[in-house]
Amino acid sequence: MANDLKLRVLLDAIDKASGPLKKISGGSTEAARALKTARDRLKELNSQQKDVSAWRAQRSAADETKQSLDAARERVKALSQQFAGTGVPTKAMTRDFRAAVREAQRLKQEHQQQGVQLQGLRTKLYDAGTLAKMKFANHAMYGEEEGSENERKFMDMLKVIELRGGLASKEAFINQADIVQRILTATGGRVGPNEWLNVIKTGGVAAKGIKDDAFYYQLEPLVQEMGGHRVGTAMMSAYSNVYQGKTTKRAANNMEKLGLVDPSKVKHDKAGQIAFLDVGAIKGSELFRENQFEWMEKVLLPQLAAKGIKDKNQVLDSIGSIFSNRTASNLFAQMYLQRDQIHKNARLNAGADGIDQLYDKGMNTAQGSELELLAQRANAYREMSQAILPTYVEALKSITEAIKNVPTRLLLTRNLPH
Repeated sequence: MANDLKLRVLLDAIDKASGPLKKISGGSTEAARALKTARDRLKELNSQQKDVSAWRAQRSAADETKQSLDAARERVKALSQQFAGTGVPTKAMTRDFRAAVREAQRLKQEHQQQGVQLQGLRTKLYDAGTLAKMKFANHAMYGEEEGSENERKFMDMLKVIELRGGLASKEAFINQADIVQRILTATGGRVGPNEWLNVIKTGGVAAKGIKDDAFYYQLEPLVQEMGGHRVGTAMMSAYSNVYQGKTTKRAANNMEKLGLVDPSKVKHDKAGQIAFLDVGAIKGSELFRENQFEWMEKVLLPQLAAKGIKDKNQVLDSIGSIFSNRTASNLFAQMYLQRDQIHKNARLNAGADGIDQLYDKGMNTAQGSELELLAQRANAYREMSQAILPTYVEALKSITEAIKNVPTRLLLTRNLPH
């Protein structure tokens, strides 16, 4: 009888514990998964939006700090010059100088900290969403080692995308990220990320202002041959010469003779020669600002041909005559000589697999299938733990409560008649 009662008590405890667990199988599995997916997606989107907002705020703060730091450095420089001029500085001058130095040091440290925080936010943005697919695709198609190398290259390219305004909107970022993947796919990283950074750093507004296709697809063979520093420097020199009008009288008059300037934006001297060019005086100025290579093909070469200049050497001489510096004329000479190769590379780059295409191909590889299974297993474990954990805790409480009551019930059975 005592054993029967023990069994009955144990069964009661198990029944209490299993009751909540039965609710799991009794519910709609598909509905639960759909709800879980929706919640996860909403959480992911909210998190990404916060990261983007945080990045923008941090970037704005860093820019303001940089401006303050530059002003503080100028203040220190001015006080140093004042020191040198007076010979024996006054106490007030010394006090001001020390205060200016302390402020410059403080701002420098603050700007460095903001830079570290910005890099952390860049990493979070890279790991999110448009880009997890890229990580998977590169690992699946190229293997762990080469895939990781491509990820590292893309992290460097993220800085280029940022400097070209790619983080201003989701669409702008996706477009440039996909272009970067196409170039990595087509060239195998022939032009390193540091070279693209060099183009941006030395090219300034000339490199930042041109269209994405022109920057990535068309510049690639030129950067490969000349290097990022030279290409960027030459682009900015050409921009300064023919778009901003910062050139010599000789070059300006040569442009006018070739019909390459807008007469309404030209100032002449008493002798009838060009005194200077206004900004945008060059024919097809808007196209030049967006794509220097396309300007050469659609404006410069046809205009030279109209003047009877078609021979290669004559074209090269004319190019040299309209630029006032060697770096700019050399860039346009290379564009002219390599225009067939530039078109070929641009087609290859644009036609290579982007993120989505590489992802789809990666899914069909053995390594891709393995990576996908591992990801699905991780998701399954996470979903199971999140769905079952509350019920599991409730079950444990029921079992614990039942077990606590077992000794009391067993003591009562000792007084029961057999």
